[in-house]
Amino acid sequence: MKLLFRILHRSRVILIFILLQLVSLALMFSHNDYQSAGLFVGSNQFFGSMYQFSARMKNFISLETQNEKLQSENARLREEINQLNMKRFDSESVVRQDYIPAKVVSNSVGQSHNYLILNKGSKDGIRPRMGVIADNGVVGKVKSCSENFSVVFSVLNPRFIFSGIVQRTGQDTIKNQGLATISWKNTLDAKTVEFINLRSDVPIREKDTIVTVGLDGVFPNKYPIGTVKRIHKTQGDQRKIEIELNADMETISHVYVVDALQKNELDSLKKANIIVEKK
Repeated sequence: MKLLFRILHRSRVILIFILLQLVSLALMFSHNDYQSAGLFVGSNQFFGSMYQFSARMKNFISLETQNEKLQSENARLREEINQLNMKRFDSESVVRQDYIPAKVVSNSVGQSHNYLILNKGSKDGIRPRMGVIADNGVVGKVKSCSENFSVVFSVLNPRFIFSGIVQRTGQDTIKNQGLATISWKNTLDAKTVEFINLRSDVPIREKDTIVTVGLDGVFPNKYPIGTVKRIHKTQGDQRKIEIELNADMETISHVYVVDALQKNELDSLKKANIIVEKK
Protein backbone atom coordinates (compact mmCIF):
# COMPACT_ATOMS: atom_id res chain seq x y z
CA MET A 1 0.00 0.00 0.00
CA LYS A 2 2.83 2.38 0.90
CA LEU A 3 4.45 1.60 -2.46
CA LEU A 4 1.23 2.59 -4.25
CA PHE A 5 1.10 5.91 -2.42
CA ARG A 6 4.74 6.55 -3.29
CA ILE A 7 4.04 5.94 -6.99
CA LEU A 8 0.99 8.22 -6.90
CA HIS A 9 2.99 10.92 -5.10
CA ARG A 10 5.80 10.77 -7.64
CA SER A 11 3.34 10.86 -10.57
CA ARG A 12 1.05 13.50 -9.05
CA VAL A 13 1.98 16.15 -11.63
CA ILE A 14 1.20 13.89 -14.62
CA LEU A 15 -2.03 12.64 -13.01
CA ILE A 16 -3.21 16.19 -12.25
CA PHE A 17 -2.37 17.21 -15.84
CA ILE A 18 -4.37 14.29 -17.28
CA LEU A 19 -7.31 15.05 -14.97
CA LEU A 20 -7.35 18.71 -15.98
CA GLN A 21 -7.18 17.72 -19.67
CA LEU A 22 -10.18 15.41 -19.27
CA VAL A 23 -12.15 18.10 -17.46
CA SER A 24 -11.32 20.70 -20.12
CA LEU A 25 -12.31 18.32 -22.93
CA ALA A 26 -15.57 17.48 -21.19
CA LEU A 27 -16.38 21.17 -20.76
CA MET A 28 -15.46 21.94 -24.36
CA PHE A 29 -17.59 19.18 -25.88
CA SER A 30 -20.53 19.82 -23.58
CA HIS A 31 -20.65 23.57 -24.28
CA ASN A 32 -19.53 23.68 -27.92
CA ASP A 33 -21.90 22.29 -30.51
CA TYR A 34 -19.28 22.04 -33.28
CA GLN A 35 -16.78 20.00 -31.24
CA SER A 36 -19.61 17.90 -29.81
CA ALA A 37 -20.87 17.05 -33.28
CA GLY A 38 -17.35 16.24 -34.43
CA LEU A 39 -16.84 13.90 -31.49
CA PHE A 40 -20.18 12.21 -32.19
CA VAL A 41 -19.38 11.69 -35.88
CA GLY A 42 -15.83 10.51 -35.16
CA SER A 43 -16.94 8.01 -32.54
CA ASN A 44 -19.67 6.70 -34.84
CA GLN A 45 -17.14 6.21 -37.63
CA PHE A 46 -14.73 4.43 -35.31
CA PHE A 47 -17.28 2.06 -33.82
CA GLY A 48 -18.90 1.56 -37.23
CA SER A 49 -15.55 0.49 -38.67
CA MET A 50 -15.00 -1.83 -35.71
CA TYR A 51 -18.42 -3.44 -36.18
CA GLN A 52 -17.79 -3.82 -39.92
CA PHE A 53 -14.41 -5.44 -39.28
CA SER A 54 -15.99 -7.77 -36.74
CA ALA A 55 -18.70 -8.77 -39.22
CA ARG A 56 -16.10 -9.46 -41.92
CA MET A 57 -14.09 -11.64 -39.54
CA LYS A 58 -17.20 -13.63 -38.61
CA ASN A 59 -18.03 -14.14 -42.29
CA PHE A 60 -14.45 -15.23 -43.02
CA ILE A 61 -14.44 -17.70 -40.13
CA SER A 62 -17.78 -19.19 -41.24
CA LEU A 63 -16.72 -19.35 -44.93
CA GLU A 64 -15.23 -22.85 -44.62
CA THR A 65 -18.41 -24.16 -42.98
CA GLN A 66 -20.52 -22.57 -45.70
CA ASN A 67 -18.31 -24.14 -48.41
CA GLU A 68 -18.73 -27.58 -46.83
CA LYS A 69 -22.51 -27.12 -46.69
CA LEU A 70 -22.59 -26.05 -50.35
CA GLN A 71 -20.44 -29.01 -51.36
CA SER A 72 -22.73 -31.43 -49.51
CA GLU A 73 -25.72 -29.85 -51.21
CA ASN A 74 -24.02 -30.17 -54.61
CA ALA A 75 -23.33 -33.84 -53.89
CA ARG A 76 -27.00 -34.41 -53.08
CA LEU A 77 -28.07 -32.64 -56.28
CA ARG A 78 -25.65 -34.75 -58.32
CA GLU A 79 -27.18 -37.89 -56.88
CA GLU A 80 -30.68 -36.68 -57.81
CA ILE A 81 -29.53 -35.83 -61.35
CA ASN A 82 -27.95 -39.26 -61.65
CA GLN A 83 -31.22 -40.88 -60.59
CA LEU A 84 -33.17 -38.87 -63.17
CA ASN A 85 -30.69 -39.82 -65.89
CA MET A 86 -31.03 -43.48 -65.00
CA LYS A 87 -34.79 -43.22 -65.42
CA ARG A 88 -34.55 -41.32 -68.70
CA PHE A 89 -31.58 -43.14 -70.24
CA ASP A 90 -31.69 -46.58 -68.69
CA SER A 91 -29.75 -48.10 -71.61
CA GLU A 92 -26.80 -45.74 -71.02
CA SER A 93 -26.72 -45.85 -67.21
CA VAL A 94 -25.07 -48.93 -65.76
CA VAL A 95 -24.91 -48.38 -62.00
CA ARG A 96 -26.35 -45.99 -59.48
CA GLN A 97 -23.83 -43.43 -58.22
CA ASP A 98 -23.64 -41.37 -55.07
CA TYR A 99 -21.10 -38.61 -54.37
CA ILE A 100 -18.94 -38.10 -51.29
CA PRO A 101 -17.68 -34.51 -50.92
CA ALA A 102 -14.07 -34.16 -49.81
CA LYS A 103 -11.41 -31.49 -49.37
CA VAL A 104 -7.95 -31.64 -50.92
CA VAL A 105 -5.35 -31.41 -48.14
CA SER A 106 -2.31 -32.08 -50.34
CA ASN A 107 -1.75 -31.92 -54.10
CA SER A 108 1.27 -32.21 -56.37
CA VAL A 109 1.47 -31.12 -60.02
CA GLY A 110 5.19 -30.80 -60.74
CA GLN A 111 6.33 -34.36 -60.02
CA SER A 112 6.81 -37.26 -62.42
CA HIS A 113 3.97 -39.07 -60.61
CA ASN A 114 1.41 -36.76 -59.02
CA TYR A 115 -1.04 -37.53 -56.22
CA LEU A 116 -3.73 -35.87 -54.14
CA ILE A 117 -4.60 -36.52 -50.50
CA LEU A 118 -8.22 -36.07 -49.39
CA ASN A 119 -9.59 -35.50 -45.90
CA LYS A 120 -12.04 -38.42 -46.20
CA GLY A 121 -11.27 -42.12 -45.80
CA SER A 122 -12.75 -45.58 -45.29
CA LYS A 123 -14.97 -44.47 -42.41
CA ASP A 124 -16.67 -42.09 -44.87
CA GLY A 125 -17.31 -44.90 -47.36
CA ILE A 126 -14.32 -44.32 -49.65
CA ARG A 127 -12.64 -47.37 -51.20
CA PRO A 128 -9.76 -47.89 -53.65
CA ARG A 129 -10.54 -47.55 -57.39
CA MET A 130 -13.32 -45.00 -56.82
CA GLY A 131 -13.36 -42.13 -59.31
CA VAL A 132 -12.71 -38.55 -58.19
CA ILE A 133 -14.20 -35.53 -59.97
CA ALA A 134 -14.37 -31.77 -59.56
CA ASP A 135 -17.29 -29.51 -60.41
CA ASN A 136 -16.17 -29.29 -64.02
CA GLY A 137 -14.01 -32.32 -64.82
CA VAL A 138 -12.25 -35.57 -63.97
CA VAL A 139 -9.55 -35.40 -61.27
CA GLY A 140 -8.32 -38.95 -60.68
CA LYS A 141 -8.94 -42.31 -59.02
CA VAL A 142 -8.52 -43.45 -55.40
CA LYS A 143 -5.30 -45.46 -54.95
CA SER A 144 -5.55 -46.30 -51.25
CA CYS A 145 -7.20 -45.02 -48.11
CA SER A 146 -6.88 -45.08 -44.34
CA GLU A 147 -9.67 -44.46 -41.90
CA ASN A 148 -9.58 -40.67 -42.29
CA PHE A 149 -7.60 -39.95 -45.49
CA SER A 150 -7.38 -41.10 -49.10
CA VAL A 151 -4.52 -41.08 -51.62
CA VAL A 152 -5.64 -40.38 -55.18
CA PHE A 153 -3.90 -41.03 -58.50
CA SER A 154 -4.00 -37.59 -60.13
CA VAL A 155 -4.97 -37.28 -63.77
CA LEU A 156 -1.40 -35.93 -63.98
CA ASN A 157 0.01 -39.35 -63.20
CA PRO A 158 1.16 -41.68 -66.01
CA ARG A 159 -0.09 -44.67 -63.98
CA PHE A 160 -3.66 -43.37 -64.20
CA ILE A 161 -5.02 -44.31 -67.62
CA PHE A 162 -8.73 -44.25 -68.45
CA SER A 163 -11.07 -44.09 -71.42
CA GLY A 164 -12.72 -41.12 -73.06
CA ILE A 165 -14.93 -40.55 -76.06
CA VAL A 166 -15.28 -37.74 -78.59
CA GLN A 167 -18.24 -35.42 -78.33
CA ARG A 168 -18.66 -33.12 -81.30
CA THR A 169 -19.02 -29.48 -80.28
CA GLY A 170 -22.73 -28.67 -79.99
CA GLN A 171 -23.72 -32.20 -80.94
CA ASP A 172 -24.06 -35.67 -79.45
CA THR A 173 -21.30 -38.12 -78.58
CA ILE A 174 -19.53 -40.03 -81.34
CA LYS A 175 -20.15 -43.54 -80.04
CA ASN A 176 -18.08 -46.73 -80.33
CA GLN A 177 -15.47 -45.65 -82.87
CA GLY A 178 -14.75 -42.42 -80.95
CA LEU A 179 -13.39 -44.33 -77.95
CA ALA A 180 -9.74 -43.78 -77.00
CA THR A 181 -7.39 -43.58 -74.01
CA ILE A 182 -6.53 -40.59 -71.83
CA SER A 183 -2.95 -40.45 -70.57
CA TRP A 184 -0.57 -37.84 -69.11
CA LYS A 185 2.85 -38.10 -70.71
CA ASN A 186 4.95 -37.02 -67.72
CA THR A 187 5.59 -33.46 -68.85
CA LEU A 188 5.79 -30.16 -66.99
CA ASP A 189 2.39 -29.16 -68.38
CA ALA A 190 -0.23 -29.48 -65.63
CA LYS A 191 -3.11 -28.60 -67.96
CA THR A 192 -2.67 -30.99 -70.90
CA VAL A 193 -3.10 -34.76 -71.39
CA GLU A 194 -3.05 -36.87 -74.56
CA PHE A 195 -5.89 -38.69 -76.32
CA ILE A 196 -4.22 -41.80 -77.73
CA ASN A 197 -5.19 -44.86 -79.80
CA LEU A 198 -8.07 -43.09 -81.53
CA ARG A 199 -8.94 -44.78 -84.80
CA SER A 200 -7.52 -42.92 -87.77
CA ASP A 201 -10.88 -42.78 -89.58
CA VAL A 202 -12.68 -41.08 -86.67
CA PRO A 203 -13.19 -37.35 -87.33
CA ILE A 204 -11.93 -35.04 -84.60
CA ARG A 205 -11.17 -31.34 -84.59
CA GLU A 206 -10.01 -28.63 -82.22
CA LYS A 207 -12.50 -27.53 -79.53
CA ASP A 208 -14.29 -30.89 -79.60
CA THR A 209 -15.15 -32.11 -76.10
CA ILE A 210 -13.80 -35.33 -74.63
CA VAL A 211 -16.10 -36.99 -72.07
CA THR A 212 -16.08 -40.14 -69.96
CA VAL A 213 -17.58 -43.40 -71.17
CA GLY A 214 -19.20 -44.29 -67.85
CA LEU A 215 -19.61 -47.98 -68.67
CA ASP A 216 -17.70 -49.25 -65.63
CA GLY A 217 -19.31 -46.90 -63.11
CA VAL A 218 -16.02 -45.31 -62.04
CA PHE A 219 -17.07 -41.93 -63.43
CA PRO A 220 -20.46 -40.48 -64.33
CA ASN A 221 -21.54 -41.12 -67.90
CA LYS A 222 -20.47 -38.38 -70.38
CA TYR A 223 -18.73 -36.36 -67.67
CA PRO A 224 -16.36 -33.73 -69.14
CA ILE A 225 -12.64 -34.44 -69.25
CA GLY A 226 -11.35 -31.65 -71.45
CA THR A 227 -11.31 -29.95 -74.83
CA VAL A 228 -9.22 -30.77 -77.89
CA LYS A 229 -6.41 -28.22 -77.82
CA ARG A 230 -4.15 -29.29 -80.70
CA ILE A 231 -3.90 -32.09 -83.25
CA HIS A 232 -0.49 -33.08 -84.63
CA LYS A 233 0.04 -35.28 -87.66
CA THR A 234 2.60 -38.04 -87.07
CA GLN A 235 3.86 -40.96 -89.13
CA GLY A 236 1.30 -42.59 -91.39
CA ASP A 237 -2.27 -41.95 -90.35
CA GLN A 238 -1.42 -41.53 -86.67
CA ARG A 239 -2.37 -38.38 -84.79
CA LYS A 240 -1.11 -36.83 -81.57
CA ILE A 241 -4.13 -35.25 -79.91
CA GLU A 242 -3.63 -32.86 -76.98
CA ILE A 243 -6.49 -32.35 -74.56
CA GLU A 244 -6.74 -29.32 -72.28
CA LEU A 245 -8.19 -30.46 -68.95
CA ASN A 246 -11.36 -28.86 -67.64
CA ALA A 247 -10.32 -29.24 -64.01
CA ASP A 248 -7.62 -26.83 -62.86
CA MET A 249 -5.28 -29.27 -61.15
CA GLU A 250 -3.05 -26.51 -59.77
CA THR A 251 -5.74 -24.79 -57.69
CA ILE A 252 -8.23 -27.57 -56.99
CA SER A 253 -9.44 -27.59 -53.37
CA HIS A 254 -12.75 -29.49 -53.25
CA VAL A 255 -13.71 -32.72 -55.03
CA TYR A 256 -16.36 -35.45 -55.11
CA VAL A 257 -15.59 -39.15 -54.78
CA VAL A 258 -17.88 -41.24 -56.99
CA ASP A 259 -19.48 -44.11 -55.09
CA ALA A 260 -20.82 -46.64 -57.61
CA LEU A 261 -23.18 -48.53 -55.34
CA GLN A 262 -23.62 -51.54 -57.63
CA LYS A 263 -20.10 -51.67 -59.08
CA ASN A 264 -18.96 -54.67 -57.01
CA GLU A 265 -21.90 -56.69 -58.26
CA LEU A 266 -21.16 -55.66 -61.85
CA ASP A 267 -17.45 -56.54 -61.49
CA SER A 268 -18.26 -59.96 -60.03
CA LEU A 269 -20.50 -60.72 -63.00
CA LYS A 270 -17.76 -59.68 -65.42
CA LYS A 271 -15.20 -61.87 -63.67
CA ALA A 272 -17.55 -64.83 -63.80
CA ASN A 273 -18.11 -64.20 -67.52
CA ILE A 274 -21.85 -64.03 -67.00
CA ILE A 275 -23.68 -62.26 -69.81
CA VAL A 276 -26.86 -60.59 -68.64
CA GLU A 277 -29.29 -60.11 -71.48
CA LYS A 278 -31.59 -57.15 -71.19
CA LYS A 279 -35.20 -58.16 -71.58
